[in-house]
Amino acid sequence: MTIDFEKYKPKAYLHLDTRVNFKRVYPQISNTKFVEKYAFYPFVHFKMDLKKYTIKSDYTNREARIAQNQKEYKYRKPKERLIFFASHMDSYIYKYYGEKLNKSYTKYVKNVIDIDNEVLAYRDNKKGKNNIHFAKEVFKKIIEQEKALIIMMDFTSFFDNLNHKVLKQNLKRVLDVDELPTHWYKLYKSLTKYCYVDKKKLDSFLEEKYGEGYKVKIKNRDITRYMSPEEFREQKKNPGFIEFNPGKDKGVPQGSGMSSVLSNIFMIEADERIKKLVSTYSGMYRRYCDDIVIVIPLEDDVDKIALRNTVEENILSIIGEYEGLEVQKEKTEIFKYSNNQIYLFNEEQQEDEQRVSKFDYLGFSFDGKRIQLREKSVFKYYSRVYKKIRIVNRYSAKYNKKVYRKSLYQIYTHMGRDYKGYGNFISYAEKAHNEMSELPIESLINNQIKRHWYKVQKRLIKYDFK
Repeated sequence: MTIDFEKYKPKAYLHLDTRVNFKRVYPQISNTKFVEKYAFYPFVHFKMDLKKYTIKSDYTNREARIAQNQKEYKYRKPKERLIFFASHMDSYIYKYYGEKLNKSYTKYVKNVIDIDNEVLAYRDNKKGKNNIHFAKEVFKKIIEQEKALIIMMDFTSFFDNLNHKVLKQNLKRVLDVDELPTHWYKLYKSLTKYCYVDKKKLDSFLEEKYGEGYKVKIKNRDITRYMSPEEFREQKKNPGFIEFNPGKDKGVPQGSGMSSVLSNIFMIEADERIKKLVSTYSGMYRRYCDDIVIVIPLEDDVDKIALRNTVEENILSIIGEYEGLEVQKEKTEIFKYSNNQIYLFNEEQQEDEQRVSKFDYLGFSFDGKRIQLREKSVFKYYSRVYKKIRIVNRYSAKYNKKVYRKSLYQIYTHMGRDYKGYGNFISYAEKAHNEMSELPIESLINNQIKRHWYKVQKRLIKYDFK
């Protein structure tokens, strides 16, 4: 396997070991005998409070909102994400073998079960493609139909519920072995029987050792690890210091360099079976991590309600065979496309009573006639822009000169199209608009961002600097 050493840059975070250069440890990591005997550190764990904003309205279609005099309003929806991050050496091992495993997975899904096009997330063989292209493909499929049934599903706590027995069985299939080689079993066990230390305990240890100024020492890199190996061995003796995977026979920590490909490997049978089911109706099946979308053409003489119920029940039946894997029923959405419009599919309503709607997919909203960025994505972008502007204004006033404006422009305006080689939200929106404009519908994406420069300049305080 050819290694791109640029992908393995040392990270600055604090852990139970010190930062290390990948090139220096590569000979060890690539040696399977070394991995067989390697002792993995516990993950460091903390809970992240996500600022998730949701837009609510009884009518998702703009014309319907206007007709009913309905206004959208935004509110903060509490959401917590469990974060686990591996030590510096461990993360290199997971990343290296995750890449090897991804290549085996790609070979398997292309040559054995033919689901390469259906699985979108965490793939390394779709160079040059991103969510823009994946969403465009789904929208194109819908537009090509006279009428279509669209089913959106979402799994509950996907990574926390991956059954270990199924995962191990599928891992052997992908690697084409009867039993896992010792180094692969060691990796598998470290991610299924994983242990972790709460970050709060580690911070308390540092505060007790260095006092309240420990954060400054971390910032100045006077502290390079949470504790020495000797201190770690002592702390391990304290009951409750190290905690273990609460799932016992299910779950992997989201965030390691192998967890993502393991989630795809877990789903190989389910993906294959759902694809075959949907294909019998000449439909399209796509899965992006825990998000599923299905598009099925509708014929005029077909009982739409019966078809909808049959497809949904069969998919839920397939998913139900995998212990611990559940669909969030409250997030399941079913739509119908006809007359160049998206409708909510409600079996209690008659054909002419269907409510005009839209559906969101991979950051885009589609109502059958128009495509735009999800409104909460745009809202989040401007929230971050305005926060950055407040910081720029505060320090400009403090130093009586223009400061930090270059970073503001690079990160949040059209002047950062090549920011860090990737671009920014504005460049992404511009690319999305160009791609979506190739479809025979209207793209409103440029309209959503065209006034961003004006809004930035309007909020920057104008100083008569001397």
